[in-house]
This record gives sequence, structure tokens and C-alpha cells, in this order.
Amino acid sequence: MAAMDAGAFLSTHGDPGDAVEELLSRGAAWTADHGAPDLACVFSTHHHASAFAELARGIDDRISPAGGWIGCTAEGVIGEGREIEGSPGLVLWLARWGGGVEVSTFHLTADEKGALSGWPDPLPGRDTRPAVLLLGDPFSTPAESLLDHLNNELPGCPVFGGIASGASFQGASTLFGDGRLLDAGVVGALLTGTEVPLEATCVVSQGCQPIGRTLSVTAHKENLIQTLDSRPALEVLQKMLSDLPPEQQDAARSGLHVGLGVDDWKEDLARGDFLIRGIIGIEPQTGAVAVNERVRADQRLQFHIRDAASSTDDLRTLLAAHTSGTAAGLLFACNGRGQRLYGRPDGDVSVVTEALGEAPVAGFHAAGEIGPVGGQAFLHGFTASLALFGDG
Repeated sequence: MAAMDAGAFLSTHGDPGDAVEELLSRGAAWTADHGAPDLACVFSTHHHASAFAELARGIDDRISPAGGWIGCTAEGVIGEGREIEGSPGLVLWLARWGGGVEVSTFHLTADEKGALSGWPDPLPGRDTRPAVLLLGDPFSTPAESLLDHLNNELPGCPVFGGIASGASFQGASTLFGDGRLLDAGVVGALLTGTEVPLEATCVVSQGCQPIGRTLSVTAHKENLIQTLDSRPALEVLQKMLSDLPPEQQDAARSGLHVGLGVDDWKEDLARGDFLIRGIIGIEPQTGAVAVNERVRADQRLQFHIRDAASSTDDLRTLLAAHTSGTAAGLLFACNGRGQRLYGRPDGDVSVVTEALGEAPVAGFHAAGEIGPVGGQAFLHGFTASLALFGDG
């Protein structure tokens, strides 16, 4: 496995110019000690927009990542064990594998039909098991076609990232792509082990607790679930809720979701086997339940509830297998988590730091998180997607 060095640096300075200088100085010092990084990632709150051109020049001149650098703006950023929400924050993450790993950065744009251009050509063979990091603009990213392409071309390979947040209209987000400031499309990095395998994985904490039992979709129309186990879906749901203990009933009133089984062949579904989606409506007269994902005939599902305790427990459980051997991480946490969910600062990153120790972790609060469920990449909401890189 390729040995990895990494560093993550956070500035909370309120002045954009001072924040950029602080971050560049720390990044340059790391580069002087470790050598030029293969990849750099930058995540910034919108407070520092006036200094983005200066930031881009400084990374090119003073850090000079060998494989390129990417980044984006966000509502909140994550670095050095902290989640910065509602105040200025600027984060730099550097990674160096010391040979044997090739990094290719790219910028994807979509035409009026959603077709994407700008992929690295050619994509590596799936047998090399590359990893793909994606950062997308919230208004111009055709997520479905983007992830369908990667699921077909690189099945089973780690795909992770997030959607820029904190913007309310097209053009208000900034993507960084090798010194360019972009306002549309997707920037990404393709990581490929050339001499040795790339040690990378991704865990997705959907922050939910299953309730009731596993059910089967017996009648449906696109995203409308008409019957479960041959009974009206609403009737099944209401019976299940009435049987819950009072504390779970309270949680269901504010955070009820449905978990859709991804693997039709797996006999017993467990944590990590469900794609969590929201319930968006009901048809009282027919007893149908609408969810924000298309369903399949005979697809298995289980209802879930989301709350702060479930989210912490889910993330901690997923990380239990990664408490050693991890050199660094990239964390993409929904902007609906953070203090909105936990009622306190650093809710997700504190769990990650507890599990990974001193491994440098950086990231941002996203408007959508990219990560795998059942070996396929999906765009999620209210999740924490964490890419983990081994120390070789």
C-alpha cells in the first residue's frame, strides 16, 4: 500500500487577506517538511470571497500541488477537530503519497440535456480500484447522470464528496479548479494507485435507527408506494407507529424516513444496507405513501427515525473498524446536521476525532453528500460521508 502523509489547517481569522496568509504560511511550512503534496483541497465560507484570487495564486506559487488542487465554498467548514458554523472559516487539506499514486483533477460541465464533458481520458480500469472525489455546484450538477456514469464505469470503487452550500442562486457558489474560480459544474480528483494499490474507502453515516420490521413493496408507481406486504402502505405505517414505545413515537413525528434496500440478493439487511430517503407525502384516500426516490417491485424497505442520539451512535459504530491504520480523512457533513441537529458545536467531527485520533481530517457542511451504499454511489441528504485514507 502507498504510504501517506497529510495535513489539515484551519484559519478562523475574520479578515480575508489575513486568513489566506495564515493558511498559506502553514501549508508552505508543511510542504517544506514533507515535499509538494499530490493533492490539495480548499474549503471556505463565503466570508472570504474577496480573497479567493489571492488564495488561488498563493496555492499555485507557494504550495504547488503536483497533481492539482480543488475546493469549494460552503456554509460551514471542518478542520482541526472543529466545525465552523455561522462565522468565517478557511481550511486547507494536503495529501502526499510519496510515489505510486497518480492524481488527476478535472472540471465537468453539463449540456442542456445533462450530458457531462470533461472526464479524464481515459478513465482507469476498474481493476486498479481508483477513488473519485467530487465537489459540485448545487444548481448545475446533474447528480443522477454523474453518479450513474461512475457506477457503470467504475463499479465498487470509492466515490465521495459533497455539494457546495450556502448559496441561494446560480453563480453564488465558487468552485476551485487548479487556480481557476468557477461558478458552475463539478470539480473532481481521480486518485489511482499506479505502483501499489490506493488504500481508500468511504463510510456513509445516514444517522438513522431502524424501527419496525423489514417489508416488501408489493405495488408501486415510480416513487409512490401503494402496498407493503399486500396491505395499504399507510395502514402498515400507522400500525407500526402505534406499536412503538413513546420515545420512538416522539422521534418519528419529527424525523421519520424510509430505508430502501439496495441489495436485492442479501438475505438479512442491516445497518449500511439501506438508502435513507424522506417521506414527502401520503394519499389518505388510497393509503399510498410517497418518498423522494423511485422504488422497485419487491424491493425491501424498513422505516427509520433520525435524531441526534441515533446519528452519533451510527457514526461511532461505522468508525469502529477504522480506529487504526487511517492516515487522513475528508468529511462531508450535511448542513442540516451540525448545531441544527446536535444543539452543540463539533457534533460529527468530535466523533471522528475520537475514533481516528490525530489523523488530519478536513471538510465542509454540504448541501448534499456523495458516498456509497451497497457498493453504489448516491447523493444523500442529512448524512455524514467520510473518506478514509490508509497509512500504508
